[in-house]
Amino acid sequence: MFRKFDTFAKKYQMATTCTIAGASCAIGDVVSQKIVEKQENLDLRRTLTCTTWGMLFAAPFQTNLYRYWDRIWGETAKAKAKKVLLDSFAVPWAVFPAFYVYKGVLGNQSQEQIVSDINDRLINTIFASCVFWLPASTLSFTVLAPHMRVNFMFTWELVWAGICSYLCFAEQPLLLESDDQKALRKDPPKKMLLTTAQA
Repeated sequence: MFRKFDTFAKKYQMATTCTIAGASCAIGDVVSQKIVEKQENLDLRRTLTCTTWGMLFAAPFQTNLYRYWDRIWGETAKAKAKKVLLDSFAVPWAVFPAFYVYKGVLGNQSQEQIVSDINDRLINTIFASCVFWLPASTLSFTVLAPHMRVNFMFTWELVWAGICSYLCFAEQPLLLESDDQKALRKDPPKKMLLTTAQA
């Protein structure tokens, strides 16, 4: 079965990676909503946003990027180290700002809301991504065949998609809090307390 999948993935690499990416992002988001955030009702727009991002943007981008790296650098030890570092620490700075814009457009957010979302969440998301993806990138670029790399990454994505969905969509994701955020959480403004009491 694995050999058949390997042959199919090599012949239809883009179709395979897009399918796996879309499924991984969809499952990860549903897990985040229902299990982590314990939402009563599933936000289908949010799930669709994650699914289409993985299928239509993330998978094609990474597939073409990895092909380009393989073409210009080859498979030497130095090239593999370079790919791991770029994939883990540079690519997130291109991917996640674009995702927040995409998320905002599909969510009918204003330009100000999108910018505010990026300011509040981007650094936490990128930090988590760097920590999470370094082992996966290392394994992908040092062990796996080139045509299997994106498939492996988006299988790993099953876990990351849940984490990313939480960081990008949850009302109050907590990972790295600034001193101001900690102070606000411990001692909310009186106006906020009054509004909560009235509700």
